[in-house]
Amino acid sequence: MKKFFGCLLMTIVLSVASLPVAVLHADELDEADKAFFAFFDEPIVSYDRTELYDSSFSLSGYDYRFETEDGYGFALMARLFYKGNEFFEVEEVYFDKSSPFVDIDVPIYLTPLKYLEYNNGTFMDILSHEALTEAEVSELQAQGFNYGTNNGNAFSTPKQENIYFDHKKVLLDETIEHGVPKYAVSVATKNCAANAGAILLGYYDKQYENLFPDYQTYFTYKTAFVWEPNGEYVDNITVQLFELMDGNSDGITFAGYNQGLISYVQSRGYNIYTSDLMSNGQFNFNMYMASIDLGRPVSIFM
Repeated sequence: MKKFFGCLLMTIVLSVASLPVAVLHADELDEADKAFFAFFDEPIVSYDRTELYDSSFSLSGYDYRFETEDGYGFALMARLFYKGNEFFEVEEVYFDKSSPFVDIDVPIYLTPLKYLEYNNGTFMDILSHEALTEAEVSELQAQGFNYGTNNGNAFSTPKQENIYFDHKKVLLDETIEHGVPKYAVSVATKNCAANAGAILLGYYDKQYENLFPDYQTYFTYKTAFVWEPNGEYVDNITVQLFELMDGNSDGITFAGYNQGLISYVQSRGYNIYTSDLMSNGQFNFNMYMASIDLGRPVSIFM
């Protein structure tokens, strides 16, 4: 999630030694718990959760430590905000592995794959045991849980690799009848989520015609069915989606993508229902196949 912090780390003077580390055995589910359970298919036998903090020592998420019928694991959840609304989103899940935040008094979770603690006035990397500078902590805080990049600094390093093969096996023969529209609008550097949203809306407009008012997303000629290419109308819709999804040069968050689609569809007088094709942190190919068989396009957020 893109976050912008105006204060410098050096201005923080509160004592964090007394911060409570809350352990919850939940009898009632709050929004974070609901997001946690929605992520799993297999039953969770038991779980605890502890609070995680950002560099200002505000709540940044939760560390869920759980047991299943077959083992144990942990999940790290981020606390996100979209246009003033609070959301919770699972960022990392590991099975048969203990959380890096076990026995950490002040756990700091600023961005995926970085596990810090605050101890004696210093932010330390839990895995490397190295101290971080104020600039390094600020950079991690700014990077946050966005799925794009932060000023060109990505989670991964680009690599080109040539793959050679002498045969292929087709795993998926099923397709959606007529396919989906092929829109590609350049709103910003990273706007593929807005394009994906426009494609879904264009596809469903053939059934719910007020999604794209006064515009038909396809035409027929004799027995042929053809999707209209994107033009000025679709461009404007995509720009609108980008804004509703709270996008910027770093991209669009998963929460922003969902809420932007919901806002747009509801503004056209419809309701929208979505389903998650992830099972225990893994892409469920069988559920994907079933969705395609039912004529329901799938958007994959990466």
